Amino acid sequence: MIIVYHGTDGGRLHLAVRHLTARFGEKHPGSAGPARLDLEQAGHGDALEQALRNRSFFNEPSLVIVRNAFAGDASAELAHRLLEDGNTARAGDTVLVIREDRSEKDLAKASRKLWKLLNGQAKQTRSFEPLTGAKLTAWMKEYCAERGCTLDAAACALLQAGAGTDSWNLVHEMDKLCAWKGSGTLGADAVRAVGVPVRQEAHIFALTDALAGRDKRGSLRELERHRAQGADPHYLLSMYAFAVRNLLAVKDLSERGLAPAAIASRAKLHPFVVKKTLGASRRFTPAELAGIHGWLVHADRATKRGVRDAGDALYDFVLSVL
Repeated sequence: MIIVYHGTDGGRLHLAVRHLTARFGEKHPGSAGPARLDLEQAGHGDALEQALRNRSFFNEPSLVIVRNAFAGDASAELAHRLLEDGNTARAGDTVLVIREDRSEKDLAKASRKLWKLLNGQAKQTRSFEPLTGAKLTAWMKEYCAERGCTLDAAACALLQAGAGTDSWNLVHEMDKLCAWKGSGTLGADAVRAVGVPVRQEAHIFALTDALAGRDKRGSLRELERHRAQGADPHYLLSMYAFAVRNLLAVKDLSERGLAPAAIASRAKLHPFVVKKTLGASRRFTPAELAGIHGWLVHADRATKRGVRDAGDALYDFVLSVL
């Protein structure tokens, strides 16, 4: 049996695969744990072929979770070859889960042949794209209800204002709330009591975007704004280092010939981040990025040892290094 889970909402997608794995374990308590295969990794294609062709001596059911079937032409051709001749039908109680952190449009573009095959063979296909509005609120309430808590409208609004609409962030905050409350209604007072960090992503993106664009004036303006708002200079240094590290990883992998989807998987970055970073990385050479990252690492160590002021290091970085 084939199940296809895909989409760009990584948090809900991860939860769905985890829930499916748990249900499989409850239904088949004597089975081995799931086999997790990545078709970009050497030997994992052979392991998938063995899992599909060979049944257990005791006919035990098995769960196989496959990632990156659409990462490149080679992996897509491999997956298509293994699935097109009905191997899954001969694999008895094998449940094959194809998990892809990409949209349907992106998957069809990556390999229309494999996507068409999976659509014809899959017993279930689920798409996980980011939720907004009433759908996001309904999902949040359902998530808390499964944990014995009732999330009211005011708490939903406060959570979204503080943690954003990314499901990973929301799951983290809702888990904290439900663990603190135990059971009962979660209102705005509970959200305030537990303390949800104020969302800063939009401002931080502006800060790192100016860096990626080699915009010295814009970088200085954003830095001044953050310092005026009381941002921790050590935190800002870490954000600069994070942005440069992403630039370095994306540039290195792209120069090795990897497709954007494969870069996202290998670097563990969201596809949207990879798309933005690919363009920015062309403004730097690998040596420049390595040097900038090294400077930030040394500056971070010096500020934490107390031999250098973190605020001075930030301005030195923007004015002299960037």
